Amino acid sequence: MPATDSALNYFQRYSKFYLQDGTDAYKVCWRVEAMDWISTPGILEINGVEYYANEFEDDINEGIVGALKITESNPNSEEIENIIVGETFIKPRTEYIY
Repeated sequence: MPATDSALNYFQRYSKFYLQDGTDAYKVCWRVEAMDWISTPGILEINGVEYYANEFEDDINEGIVGALKITESNPNSEEIENIIVGETFIKPRTEYIY
Protein backbone atom coordinates (compact mmCIF):
# COMPACT_ATOMS: atom_id res chain seq x y z
CA MET A 1 0.00 0.00 0.00
CA PRO A 2 1.17 3.60 -0.40
CA ALA A 3 3.24 4.79 2.55
CA THR A 4 1.05 7.74 3.54
CA ASP A 5 1.16 9.41 6.94
CA SER A 6 -2.24 7.96 7.90
CA ALA A 7 -1.16 4.42 6.94
CA LEU A 8 2.10 4.75 8.88
CA ASN A 9 0.20 6.02 11.94
CA TYR A 10 -2.46 3.29 11.82
CA PHE A 11 -0.37 0.21 11.04
CA GLN A 12 1.86 0.12 14.10
CA ARG A 13 3.10 -3.14 15.58
CA TYR A 14 0.25 -5.19 17.10
CA SER A 15 -2.47 -3.09 15.44
CA LYS A 16 -5.46 -5.14 14.28
CA PHE A 17 -7.30 -4.86 10.98
CA TYR A 18 -9.81 -6.82 8.92
CA LEU A 19 -9.50 -8.06 5.34
CA GLN A 20 -12.77 -8.84 3.61
CA ASP A 21 -13.67 -10.16 0.20
CA GLY A 22 -17.18 -8.67 0.17
CA THR A 23 -18.94 -11.85 1.30
CA ASP A 24 -19.95 -12.96 4.77
CA ALA A 25 -17.92 -16.15 4.46
CA TYR A 26 -14.46 -14.56 4.66
CA LYS A 27 -14.00 -11.97 7.39
CA VAL A 28 -10.64 -12.43 9.04
CA CYS A 29 -8.94 -10.35 11.72
CA TRP A 30 -5.20 -9.77 11.27
CA ARG A 31 -2.56 -8.35 13.59
CA VAL A 32 0.50 -6.44 12.37
CA GLU A 33 3.69 -8.25 13.35
CA ALA A 34 6.11 -6.08 11.39
CA MET A 35 6.06 -3.30 8.81
CA ASP A 36 8.65 -2.23 6.28
CA TRP A 37 8.69 1.29 4.84
CA ILE A 38 12.42 1.36 4.12
CA SER A 39 13.02 -1.33 1.45
CA THR A 40 10.85 0.23 -1.25
CA PRO A 41 10.44 4.02 -1.02
CA GLY A 42 6.80 5.10 -1.04
CA ILE A 43 5.43 1.60 -0.36
CA LEU A 44 4.43 0.21 3.02
CA GLU A 45 4.75 -3.57 3.40
CA ILE A 46 2.93 -5.21 6.29
CA ASN A 47 3.53 -8.68 7.73
CA GLY A 48 0.28 -9.76 9.37
CA VAL A 49 -0.70 -12.84 11.31
CA GLU A 50 -4.26 -14.12 11.61
CA TYR A 51 -5.58 -13.05 14.99
CA TYR A 52 -8.62 -13.50 17.19
CA ALA A 53 -11.68 -11.40 16.44
CA ASN A 54 -13.19 -9.73 19.49
CA GLU A 55 -16.94 -10.01 19.01
CA PHE A 56 -17.62 -7.63 21.92
CA GLU A 57 -15.42 -4.72 20.73
CA ASP A 58 -15.05 -5.26 16.97
CA ASP A 59 -17.74 -4.58 14.41
CA ILE A 60 -17.03 -7.68 12.33
CA ASN A 61 -19.73 -6.96 9.73
CA GLU A 62 -18.24 -3.56 8.91
CA GLY A 63 -14.62 -4.65 9.47
CA ILE A 64 -13.91 -2.08 12.17
CA VAL A 65 -11.54 -2.88 15.03
CA GLY A 66 -12.38 -1.46 18.45
CA ALA A 67 -15.72 -0.04 17.38
CA LEU A 68 -17.88 1.26 20.17
CA LYS A 69 -20.88 -1.05 20.03
CA ILE A 70 -23.75 0.45 21.97
CA THR A 71 -27.18 -0.99 22.49
CA GLU A 72 -29.16 1.40 24.62
CA SER A 73 -31.43 -0.24 27.15
CA ASN A 74 -33.56 1.20 29.89
CA PRO A 75 -33.08 -0.74 33.15
CA ASN A 76 -36.16 0.88 34.75
CA SER A 77 -39.55 -0.78 34.70
CA GLU A 78 -42.66 1.11 33.59
CA GLU A 79 -43.69 1.58 37.24
CA ILE A 80 -40.39 3.27 38.12
CA GLU A 81 -40.57 5.43 34.99
CA ASN A 82 -43.93 6.79 36.18
CA ILE A 83 -42.56 7.59 39.67
CA ILE A 84 -39.45 9.46 38.51
CA VAL A 85 -40.07 13.04 37.44
CA GLY A 86 -37.05 14.26 35.50
CA GLU A 87 -34.20 12.71 33.59
CA THR A 88 -33.72 8.97 34.11
CA PHE A 89 -30.35 8.93 32.36
CA ILE A 90 -27.93 11.50 33.72
CA LYS A 91 -24.46 12.60 32.71
CA PRO A 92 -21.56 13.19 35.10
CA ARG A 93 -20.64 16.76 36.10
CA THR A 94 -24.10 18.05 35.26
CA GLU A 95 -26.47 19.47 37.87
CA TYR A 96 -29.98 18.01 38.00
CA ILE A 97 -32.94 19.03 40.16
CA TYR A 98 -35.76 16.65 41.09
